[in-house]
Amino acid sequence: MIFVTFGLIELGRLVMINNALTHASREGARLAVTPWATQQDVIDRVKSELTPYFSAEPTVTVIPADLQASAPGSQVTVRAAIGASQVSWVGGAVQLPITNLTGQTIMRRESTN
Repeated sequence: MIFVTFGLIELGRLVMINNALTHASREGARLAVTPWATQQDVIDRVKSELTPYFSAEPTVTVIPADLQASAPGSQVTVRAAIGASQVSWVGGAVQLPITNLTGQTIMRRESTN
């Protein structure tokens, strides 16, 4: 019964982290679609949004890499990912089939007019 309880707690935390990754990618994409945004600005925004949830370093991907060269109306993708083992509370005591957590947002770039 104790292992089931810890497994449910761990599963709930991983779902929470997955939602936080999606929220952070959304905030990064909201910045990325503005005309003045740079890739480093977006990465910094995503990481700052995730700071309250864990101290591990997430992988942040921005497509296209050169935001200022992309045309208005083109798609911008912001993806935040982290390994489940990096944010686990119970370590290896409970083995869940989830290995990676990812949040992704796609938005259209704003006009410069």
